[in-house]
Amino acid sequence: MTCEVRETKLAHHSTDFRQVKDIFMYKNLCPLLYFGRYFWQMIRNQTKNKIIADDAELCEDILSKSLGLMFSRKKNNALIFKFNREKTIALHMIFVSYPIDVLFLDKNKNIVDIKENFEPFAFYKSGKKAMYAIGLPNGTVKKTGTEIGDKIEI
Repeated sequence: MTCEVRETKLAHHSTDFRQVKDIFMYKNLCPLLYFGRYFWQMIRNQTKNKIIADDAELCEDILSKSLGLMFSRKKNNALIFKFNREKTIALHMIFVSYPIDVLFLDKNKNIVDIKENFEPFAFYKSGKKAMYAIGLPNGTVKKTGTEIGDKIEI
């Protein structure tokens, strides 16, 4: 099986489609691991006027949210989980071999909770209701000075 990039999913992203294939870990798993994901260009902290991530993937459907970062190599891009409504979000790091930082945003995209250094094979439940969970490379929160209450632009 080879990995094919579908233009319909990536049409709004400026990256050359041939380059997108490089993000996939295994050629045989790429259709499964990246089903339903959309690619964004960046995430910005409006309050601090700092770019948090240059590249981001949006996971909206049940399959892409369920797989998350499982079985993936360490990434330098962000993964955005979008839910239908605000709720307490429970995340796990099963089959993820590297730590990440996670931001939890309300419907207005204000940070309501932060989990730094979310370790492999750990579990976490947001302290407040959120509509978005954003997985970031470990150390991003500290490096950008991102705090609870900051407004995020996706």
